Amino acid sequence: MMRAGTRIFVSLLAFLLSHSVGAAFGTVSDSKIAQRELFSWTRATFPNPEQDPEACHSSYSRICDPDGLLGTKDKVNLNDKINSFEVMNSLSCSQKGSKDEVEAPIQLAVALVRKMDLSNYLGSDGKDAAGRDMAMGIHDDWGVGSTSCGGTGILMFLSIEDRVIFISTGTAVQKVLTDDRLDNVIAQMGAALRRKDYGDALLRGIDEMEVYIKQGPPTDWPFVLFLGGIISFALFGAFHKERERERYAEVKSKLSKLDKDRALALQGQYESTSCAICLEDFAPPSSDGELSPLTGSLHGGKGDDANAPNSKNGRLPTIGSDGRPLKLLRCGHAFDTSCWEGWISSGHGDPSKCPICKQDVAGSPPPSPSAPSLDSASPNNRHAQGRGGRTNYYVAGQPNYDMFELERAFRLGQLSSRYPRYVRHTDVQRWAQRGYDGTMTNDPTFIRSDPDHSSSSGSSGSRSGGGGFGGGSSAGGRGGSW
Repeated sequence: MMRAGTRIFVSLLAFLLSHSVGAAFGTVSDSKIAQRELFSWTRATFPNPEQDPEACHSSYSRICDPDGLLGTKDKVNLNDKINSFEVMNSLSCSQKGSKDEVEAPIQLAVALVRKMDLSNYLGSDGKDAAGRDMAMGIHDDWGVGSTSCGGTGILMFLSIEDRVIFISTGTAVQKVLTDDRLDNVIAQMGAALRRKDYGDALLRGIDEMEVYIKQGPPTDWPFVLFLGGIISFALFGAFHKERERERYAEVKSKLSKLDKDRALALQGQYESTSCAICLEDFAPPSSDGELSPLTGSLHGGKGDDANAPNSKNGRLPTIGSDGRPLKLLRCGHAFDTSCWEGWISSGHGDPSKCPICKQDVAGSPPPSPSAPSLDSASPNNRHAQGRGGRTNYYVAGQPNYDMFELERAFRLGQLSSRYPRYVRHTDVQRWAQRGYDGTMTNDPTFIRSDPDHSSSSGSSGSRSGGGGFGGGSSAGGRGGSW
């Protein structure tokens, strides 16, 4: 009798303990879900399902749903559909230097978020631009698709609260999934999206894309239109190629300047001569002795800060690339006035904080020789400022290299936002590290993004779904809203 009573007591105790632990873990899980609901995603913060399936809230390597928007059944059905799609579909193409055609596997991935971080996007089309950049950026970061035939990846991206969809495609896929076809795919998904059945919407979209892929490239044009289209496509391709070369050269020039600026900062000779937001050069300084907001002294004079070197030419800019007087913040950082106004109006952050160093700039008085704008700065601040309004790259007469590194990291982030095809967020993270001592323009990842760079084609691989991503990249795509 005693033994039976002991067994009952032990069983009851184990039951109570298991339910207590389960409740505790349930509370933690609920807390994590609540935190995710308040989170706005960027390309840089979005996880990779192959590397962090837990963060993706999915055990499937092709699906990332960090906010838990899809149910378990939806994910099972979606994963089965993706596997079937990848097994049953491929693209044929001729490899460079060979007449033989190869079969290149298509890879399909899905990414969805509750909402995006729109702080870097201005205007009425900000959501659409953010959706495009997120989709294409995630496509590139994950490497969706084989590199055979020029890129065989597809990434479907949804931002639920923003009501934005974008389907990113590789170069080879674009020959089949044209803009018109993708517009129809998105239209077919609209009804399910509006009733908030996101799993069904994605399944419908995949079915529509599969129909088009099995049909092959559009061939039902009249001959004249077909010929005209071929000519237009060739001309557009040449124009697009030249434009990409120009953009790559522009990025290369800005990265090269950042490399040179870093060397100057190490020598204590760095001067900011461009806007850190738009990255455009300020207007050249005049030679009439006008007061410079970056030095707080007359052009050509020695200035008030005996510890800081003079400008190389004795003058610093006062006018931004927009033709307006520079916006000088209390911390000494200067921006184009138009960029500053756009930054604030877009909700990027507190207008009393500098975008670069996050110092308080509220109530910044206009700089003048008699009333330096930085006298109220704390001398104990890590980014303490020199007298006379000079950007605080000097502390106690020594170069403040940490301050330059903040600006450099900010500028790299802006480059990535403007040129995501050439400067990826993973590159920014690596290049912004204090220990990085390479030349960014010679970095292998940047060289591979050169439009004229001939990379070796990847192998076609086996036609089985569920394998690792093949290193593909996005060549564009199509988006919309519902």
